[in-house]
Amino acid sequence: MRLKSIEKIKHQYEHVYVSPHMDDIALSCGGRIVNQRKKGENVLIVTVFTGDIDEAKKPRRKLFNQFINTQERRAEDTGAMDRLGVDYLWLDYPEAIYRGKRPLSLFSSNVYGSGTEKPVCDAIFTDLQKTCNTAQNKILYLPLGMGKHIDHQIIFQISAQLLSLGNQDFEFIYYEEVPYMFIPNLLKYRMKGIGIEVGAMESTKDITHKKPIMQETIEVYRSIVDLPFVKLNNPLKKGVVFLLIAFYLTFLRYMSNPRRGALRGRNVSPEISDVSSCIDEKLDAILNYRSQIKLFFGNNDKEAIKNLYEKYSETIGGATGKFLERYWKIRE
Repeated sequence: MRLKSIEKIKHQYEHVYVSPHMDDIALSCGGRIVNQRKKGENVLIVTVFTGDIDEAKKPRRKLFNQFINTQERRAEDTGAMDRLGVDYLWLDYPEAIYRGKRPLSLFSSNVYGSGTEKPVCDAIFTDLQKTCNTAQNKILYLPLGMGKHIDHQIIFQISAQLLSLGNQDFEFIYYEEVPYMFIPNLLKYRMKGIGIEVGAMESTKDITHKKPIMQETIEVYRSIVDLPFVKLNNPLKKGVVFLLIAFYLTFLRYMSNPRRGALRGRNVSPEISDVSSCIDEKLDAILNYRSQIKLFFGNNDKEAIKNLYEKYSETIGGATGKFLERYWKIRE
């Protein structure tokens, strides 16, 4: 059921999930949510950037075509939330492309408390505080900001500010975002950049395994070259993209400073959720996001999408035919 405002929260929720955009939670956490609902646990999904603007003010770049029909995306989100059987709340802040962000500025780390973003950040911080106080949740789930999308970064950095307040009545758990988690090595550098030291556990080998920079570049290149929105139709473009990836990974490897990371000094451990028994229910919810699936996966082929999740599960220790989701829990 959709809640029209924070004031409409009338009972306690064990779990509150914060989603930057419509689709992030179903794609990233859908299996865990299905299992929680089967146990009778209450779940509230709070999606932050769901606001619309006047049609005449919307960006007209081809890159944004899949995102600007807000009414269609809200209908898709409603269908997915109903499939998951959860309550949901739209905070109706405009997402980055509606705030005048250019394509290259959509992916940034320097977002919180600076320039034109400060009023948005402060307002969201207040709303999330109010939501947790009203919902009295036991756990708050937040994005890791893996792909450095500015909207994801805002939510992540707000979570770090909430953490810094201390004495919270709920636990903090971070989730790995789809589709970014399908790109090899991306999480490794994200964890380093936010100051998390990952132990040598079976489910963290994809993060702790050290590789030559060229091998990492090849792995990342292969993972994105066939994405529908990546148009590499000649050798020159392919070469440029390869070099950009190599430069970016080299920059992350040598310039990221864990000592300045937002979660430095925090005791963080992985949590694996086996969602094999409900993978079809998760995928049925995901398939509601027709516009976004076309962008990220190219078609609505349920089996093709399922194979991507299975392949990812194998990288974090899952056996063939198993479907896993990985989370990162803050332990005090």
